[in-house]
Amino acid sequence: MRVDAVDNTNFRMALKLNPDKMPAKLREMSMENIIRLNQLGEKIKDIKLYDVVFEDSFVPQVKSADASVKKDFFKELKKEEGYLGKAYEIPCGMCGETAGGFFPDEPKIFREIYKEDASKEYKEFKKLHQIDQAGELSRLLEKKDVTDMINKAKQESDAKLKAYIEKQKKEIYNTAFDEIVSKYEFVTQEAEKVNKKSWWKSIFG
Repeated sequence: MRVDAVDNTNFRMALKLNPDKMPAKLREMSMENIIRLNQLGEKIKDIKLYDVVFEDSFVPQVKSADASVKKDFFKELKKEEGYLGKAYEIPCGMCGETAGGFFPDEPKIFREIYKEDASKEYKEFKKLHQIDQAGELSRLLEKKDVTDMINKAKQESDAKLKAYIEKQKKEIYNTAFDEIVSKYEFVTQEAEKVNKKSWWKSIFG
């Protein structure tokens, strides 16, 4: 029985490893992390817009599938986490006056997606291994992008529908107006004089 090799070139994988930059480190990886990486690759294989990337260390990066976007979203998340729940003060007005408050307790991406459940979902996220956190972040970012695209398309569709309805209303109004004016208009004395002059002029020039 012949078994042909599966050609994976047509399948886009969201997990990206760069063996050229970290061959030695990949060899040093524990079996536990090899299994974890493989599981992550399976979990995020349906993600199309974001990649979990390992280049020169075991610290994951989360990058847009659009190569022109250079931001590491996982690094940005970790930076944001350093401020969560902390007090802040900013200059306000004159004479050294300040205004202050507290940073939110959850990252922005969690507040946007989970709303009132942000705290609960973020606590669960914090329990995950760093590698799994990167995978979950890639999924959240894609969900937000897709939601934004759907909302934008809906807004554009709603705007077009509203414009169409307004146009139809205007046409109906204009038609009704023309009909009622045509039906009930009366000729004023001034208009009759003009008409008589025009009639006289048409005969005698």
